Amino acid sequence: MLKKQIHIPLFVFALLKGYSCYSQSDSLPVHYHKLSQFTYSETHKVLFDPALRVRTEATDTFRTLAQLLQHRNVVFVKSYGPGLLSSLSLRGTEAVHTPIIWRGFTLQNTVNATPDPGMESVPENYKMSLLPGGQSGLFGSGAIGGTLQVNPVAPKEKGIHGGAGLEFGSFNRNNQFFHLAYKGNRDVFSAGVRLYSTLNNFPYVNRTLINRPLERLENAAARGYSLNADYTHQLKKYGEITTSIWYQVNKRQIPGTMITGNGKAKQIDKNLRSMIGWKHTFREKHSLSLKTAFLYDYLFYNEHSLPNPSFMIQYASLSQAEYVYSIHKNHSLMAGVNHAYYKVFMSEYQALSPQRNQTSLFLGYRYLLPKQLGEAAIQAVEEITDGQWTPFCPSLSVRLEPVKSFSLRMRINRNYRQPSFNDLYWFPGGNPNLKPETGLAQELGAQFEKNIESKNGRKFSIFISSTGFHQTIQNRIVWIPGPLFWTPENIDRTRGFGNESDIKLGMYKNNRSFVLEGHYSYTKAVRAKPRFEGDPAFGKQLPNIPMHLGSVSATFSIKRTTLYYAHRFTGLRYTLADNSAFIPSFHTGAVGIRQAVYFLGFKLNAWFELDNITNTRYEIIEFRPMPGRNFRVGISLGFHKILPEKKR
Repeated sequence: MLKKQIHIPLFVFALLKGYSCYSQSDSLPVHYHKLSQFTYSETHKVLFDPALRVRTEATDTFRTLAQLLQHRNVVFVKSYGPGLLSSLSLRGTEAVHTPIIWRGFTLQNTVNATPDPGMESVPENYKMSLLPGGQSGLFGSGAIGGTLQVNPVAPKEKGIHGGAGLEFGSFNRNNQFFHLAYKGNRDVFSAGVRLYSTLNNFPYVNRTLINRPLERLENAAARGYSLNADYTHQLKKYGEITTSIWYQVNKRQIPGTMITGNGKAKQIDKNLRSMIGWKHTFREKHSLSLKTAFLYDYLFYNEHSLPNPSFMIQYASLSQAEYVYSIHKNHSLMAGVNHAYYKVFMSEYQALSPQRNQTSLFLGYRYLLPKQLGEAAIQAVEEITDGQWTPFCPSLSVRLEPVKSFSLRMRINRNYRQPSFNDLYWFPGGNPNLKPETGLAQELGAQFEKNIESKNGRKFSIFISSTGFHQTIQNRIVWIPGPLFWTPENIDRTRGFGNESDIKLGMYKNNRSFVLEGHYSYTKAVRAKPRFEGDPAFGKQLPNIPMHLGSVSATFSIKRTTLYYAHRFTGLRYTLADNSAFIPSFHTGAVGIRQAVYFLGFKLNAWFELDNITNTRYEIIEFRPMPGRNFRVGISLGFHKILPEKKR
């Protein structure tokens, strides 16, 4: 049982003249941006891949990364429940193939290499962006399925910005946030606090028992908090200095399955991320960026049936240097060097404390085609890990815009992933002779985007995008049963192909708007090499990867009131390698309303959302029930004070 949190009241700010309003970003709409419009200082490498695109981006202080992605249903999120353990599967790959990138640094630890988006809360001043497709040529080991970019965004207007909010919901859901930011002529600062808790004690039907009794999920509570601060100072002559710190604590119970009954496991995660960087542009053609980061990850897992608890501590020191040279208005060259040092203490490694040194060299060239017809780029990464050369990863990408509003994209690149420390050193079963996974990926896409204004004042917007992809993974690491214990081997070769399509239609007039969105993913992921003669899994869909995934949403706004409905569909997932058993497909829907109110220079946002409105019984992971109909209701208060200019 969770300790009941003390509800922290909303800030009451002094009422001053000259306020304008500040508000939390709406949680539903998906915003599309061309890569050239990115404002993050950490995206130099991304800019050198013109065919790479943002499929969805969002910010919502009251949702974790996993919940944001589930809300849009553009990537398959395997989850134990709200706020609990979760992992991603993008383009038919495993969870280890989609790292989270924070300020240009990967948060993928070396122990199990599996990011958990269920514990990553998005600070108020941060934005999440999903970039599908292999990116080892940009970010090194692990980026085979895609990346989740998490970066701060500076306030648009100068002055002091502040806000606070509360949210409550079903199953004792309780969230609070506080945020304060300042933007001046040469300084940008923001800081925030987020607290959350939920019991997750929802009722479910246990289909594995006779008469399918109604039971209640137990040992599924989660609570935690996060603190973050970001500061940028513009020097008079020599560029800018940026520093960030982000600390999270998550305490989660891990429920049992329908078969095992109530679980007793508990897990505690603590994560500290800090960085400092300097960037300077000189003589208009040269740009130099230096950054260093320190990461600390702590995990404690305890299950009463185990003789001893499990714990992990990782220290990571990461450094980057990037240099960009604009040779000509149409030619740019980028070179970079990264170094990462990892030190791990793990209870299952039999007193062994492994460490890893990785040095990667990056080189990129970008060419802007004449007459604004597009751009082309090549990139390459070569990495040295503990003195051993890893697979060379080149990449070629092209974006063409033969006519206005229509563009074509093409990418081909090689990817790889280093074995995790668990793969190498877990006792018993670790295999120190494993080779890195390697892969080849190709994609071809088209995009149409146009804004139309009619004579009667109506405005229309159209966005259509479709991308076909194909990729293979060689030497895929798989844990297989042995005479006494499981052990990992490089015995698998997988192949994935499919399509990702998105459409967004908008109609606007005066204070009214109507937006219709749709997202669809088709993913065929199969074992492309039989493990033995007559392998029944050869050519079959890989387990726990849906072939069909999609969502449709409609949003109607009139003045300061917004109504929306979002419908999500997840296709069946096979649970056995030979596709002889599966989890059924399911539909869920969410309906909500948001209301903004302006008063005395403040902006008040209130919202209500009802999720799974049809009370659908479904499972994302077999024998792990998900909540039925549930709600969330919240309120936030924001302000923006414009400071008077200092007289010189």
